[in-house]
This record gives sequence, C-alpha cells and structure tokens, in this order.
Amino acid sequence: MVRAFLVLLLVSGASACWSLTASSAAPTSSEIAATAATLTLDEVAAGERDALVDVAVKIDTNGPFLYRQDDSVFQNRERRLPVHPAGFWREYTVPTPGAGDRGARRLIGGDDHSLHYTRDHYRSFVQVRAANDDVEAVAVPQ
Repeated sequence: MVRAFLVLLLVSGASACWSLTASSAAPTSSEIAATAATLTLDEVAAGERDALVDVAVKIDTNGPFLYRQDDSVFQNRERRLPVHPAGFWREYTVPTPGAGDRGARRLIGGDDHSLHYTRDHYRSFVQVRAANDDVEAVAVPQ
C-alpha cells in the first residue's frame, strides 16, 4: 500500500484554464488547489505508478538519474506551476514505454520538496507531493 498522502491532485483542464496571454497572471497555489480534482495513486496504471515512484525516490536520494537532462532547471515559462524565482523548479524524466526518446512524462521538483507530474509534456500537471512534506513521503510502496 502506498502512503495515504501520495494522493495525486489532477489539475482539471489546466491547459484550458491557464492558457496564458501576455497580460494574464500566473495561477496562485490557492487557484491551483481550488480547481483541482483528486486522483488517487491507485487510479494510475501500475507501470506508470511504479515509474513515477521510482523517479521520486531517486529525486529524494539525489539520483542516479537516467538522462543527462534530469535535475536541470525547469523554467516554468508557461506558468502552469506557481511562480518562484529562477532555479526553484527542477525537472526529471519519468520513462514513457514505447517512446524512442525521453517521452512526455516528467516530474518537476521544487526547492520546497513539492513534486508535480505531467503526462503530456508540461500541458497539465498533477501534484504528487505538497510543499515541505517530509522527503520520506514518497516511498517505495510497501
């Protein structure tokens, strides 16, 4: 069983809600939470869940990572995640079966230990771990 707070928050319609124009403000953490629907980890396919948890554990233990691009700064240019100073967000590849390259799946980690997951290469995000949760929050399923 995976620990209870490994609940994923699916940001419903993130690409529609936050298709930003030059004058649009970035969503706040409160706005993201207010528009989020819940998706439990049990609702994620087993292989995808295992890959996601494996990468989260590697983030918490500083690797090793599969790709040289992993642990690089994520710019958050589209502002689909809360805005923070440059360097706050880092990105990591979650393997995508059948992809001839890194695929579309990523975990984005914040300096506050938050983790956000995207299945669609940054169009929408799912919160995997809230800010400042104990890094042991994402653990290998027991």
